[in-house]
Amino acid sequence: AAAHVMFTLGEQVIEQHFYRLWELALEDGYSRGRFQVALETNGEYLKQEHVDCIIARLNVDDAESLLVCCTVLENAPGEFIAKHTDAVVTLLETEQPNYVSEMVCNVLGAVGDCEEARRHMDRIAKLIDIDDEYTLSTSACRCLGLMGATKYKERIASKLLEVTDLEEVSTEAEDLRGEACEALGRLRASEHGELVARSLSYASADIFPPLPYLASRSLCLMNRPELVPLEKAR
Repeated sequence: AAAHVMFTLGEQVIEQHFYRLWELALEDGYSRGRFQVALETNGEYLKQEHVDCIIARLNVDDAESLLVCCTVLENAPGEFIAKHTDAVVTLLETEQPNYVSEMVCNVLGAVGDCEEARRHMDRIAKLIDIDDEYTLSTSACRCLGLMGATKYKERIASKLLEVTDLEEVSTEAEDLRGEACEALGRLRASEHGELVARSLSYASADIFPPLPYLASRSLCLMNRPELVPLEKAR
């Protein structure tokens, strides 16, 4: 019933009762999915005190509530999470499914380019090479780019080279190529411009349309626009 009321009355209810709705999402398994959709798309209604309480409720022994908590945190303003990065990273210290590690990457990525996030770059970098299905590698590369981890330009480039040499055509491989290209662009890794340009040759609009855009934009961020093929520039 609570989920029905929320979706009927819309954003006004979400804004006024965000924290209580989040608590209900933890308690009510039947409505959890509907609450999660509403909460993850309305992170702008979070306040600092909400984030503080959510962090305090992180529970590695309850996978469903952990998923709800991290989903909300991924969409919260990064400045509210900054002081809690140590607590978020402790989730990596226990035996958890890969999706938990992916959410940690996404939460730290939301914090962005600041010391609170960057002090965990070594731990995030270790996640690049432990996932055969690429999704965790993709999240780790994105996170390192967003936090300005120039220390790991070579590690990201190495992963991009690996997946490019495989010449694999899949959504997961294209997603990893795109995020690795974007991370190298954010890190102004101009020395890897040729590698980013090479990844464009595998770009398929049918599989992952953003890849040509991400790679081309990254080359421009690197100040290497001459490497963008004319047909991709169009």
